[in-house]
Amino acid sequence: MTRREFLGDTTAGAVAGIAFVECGLAGGSGSAQAQTRRREVVVSGRRVKTVDVHAHCSVPEAMALMGRKVQPPTLLMSQPADRIRAMDEQGIDVEALSINPYWYKADRDVARDLIRIQ
Repeated sequence: MTRREFLGDTTAGAVAGIAFVECGLAGGSGSAQAQTRRREVVVSGRRVKTVDVHAHCSVPEAMALMGRKVQPPTLLMSQPADRIRAMDEQGIDVEALSINPYWYKADRDVARDLIRIQ
């Protein structure tokens, strides 16, 4: 299954609880502008599959348990089509998502609730 098939088959309710966020290490993406074609990564004349192993998403309900909000400055996008467009602009085929690093030091009961939500 491709990422487009996965996100295309995802129901609106399932996606509504996720916000895609950027990593501070990436240096901010600014506004996502549509390009006329997908960026391709080529090595030795051959297109290669590009996997982003450092992508983030945030579950707002989990953030609320920690007393945090997904703020507009860190919110990259909230719609799958926007995420796919940004991935295409960057030449990314697959993203491995990490969620909510903010709860690493949460107490046991809060951590249990966070895991249940996510």
